[in-house]
Amino acid sequence: IYFCASIMMAKMDFSRVALFLAAAMLCSSVHPSHVLAFAPSHAGVSASPFGISSTQPASALHMAGFGGGGGGAQKKKKKKSGPDPIMTKLKPKHQWDRFLALKESSIIPVAVRVLGSDEWLEVGKVRSEGDAFTDIAVAIHRAIIAEHAKRVHPLKVMPSDLVEWAYQGDADKKTWVAVSKDVVQGAPEGVEKKIGFEGTPDPFSGYYCSYDGGRLVTNVNPNVAS
Repeated sequence: IYFCASIMMAKMDFSRVALFLAAAMLCSSVHPSHVLAFAPSHAGVSASPFGISSTQPASALHMAGFGGGGGGAQKKKKKKSGPDPIMTKLKPKHQWDRFLALKESSIIPVAVRVLGSDEWLEVGKVRSEGDAFTDIAVAIHRAIIAEHAKRVHPLKVMPSDLVEWAYQGDADKKTWVAVSKDVVQGAPEGVEKKIGFEGTPDPFSGYYCSYDGGRLVTNVNPNVAS
């Protein structure tokens, strides 16, 4: 009986060993990706044969050729022409001092007009040595004039508006002569020292205001409430 029982136990152990080996062979024949295919997916996380690893979404840098950077072809930026060298040297205070110094020259009112509008808005006055550079004075001061127009006409000249410039050609009829910025191309060297601009006094900002004993002694800008 003991002998028979030993044989039966040996057969059972052999069967278990055979079953274990068969299961091991079955598991080894399955590719790891087949098992991980059932792993839950999450945003920014993916399964890999070595565990779970995070992934990054494609960025513009990785998508060169579709507007991104990297090794894709890049458009060359066109160089813009810089500002007029004379205009870059002008400062409102310096040009006001030059205006006051040209006492023998005529005072010529200047104005701006918003593109698309018919109304000329007076902004200030220019002077030039011997009254010889009136149109050039307007053109060279155009940036200062346009900036001051936004102060003295805040409801009519918006920050993004494009404007035209002019000087008064006939005081009686109050006609305006438009000036092209191209006239500065023929300006003589050092002409900025022979011209000046004085803007309409603006008490709100203090530009072009003169005071005596704390009181304003020049005309007050009528477009700003006191």
